[in-house]
Amino acid sequence: MKGWIGVDLDGTLARYDGWKGEDHIGEPLQPMVDRVKAWLAQGQEIRIFTARASAWGRPTERLRKNIELIEAWCEKHIGQKLPVTSDKDYQCIGIWDDRAIQVAFNTGEPVYNPEPFKSGPLSSTDNKKPEILDMRLIDLQINGKPIHYFLDIERKYKKMLKEQA
Repeated sequence: MKGWIGVDLDGTLARYDGWKGEDHIGEPLQPMVDRVKAWLAQGQEIRIFTARASAWGRPTERLRKNIELIEAWCEKHIGQKLPVTSDKDYQCIGIWDDRAIQVAFNTGEPVYNPEPFKSGPLSSTDNKKPEILDMRLIDLQINGKPIHYFLDIERKYKKMLKEQA
């Protein structure tokens, strides 16, 4: 597949149990690590897409150190260094992130109602853990443009609403 897939670090690829400083990266989340390794084995370019690589409000030396720490974490847990960025460009074909809300192509509308997430993601101190469902990525064509769509999002959202009632 042409292009690159961005994978968020904290809370997506690595466990996040609250901010413990820029030198701390959590333990690997094995399902995502396995997914990244499979993509790499298929020749797909993967980049770590994280705010830790943002230069905004961060001295250059700290930025360099963050990127080196992330590269070392990737080498240890994925088996190779991966490019680290906070920027999205036209070659990006998808982003896997615990804070993302998927929007239907050229509509400005979310694929599902994001209202339950307006207060942010569940923290590790919450008693209720989010259920992980089968999230198979499929390709669709809308008006001749490729988009990616996650199956089971609607089912997950409806189940969540029932649990909240």
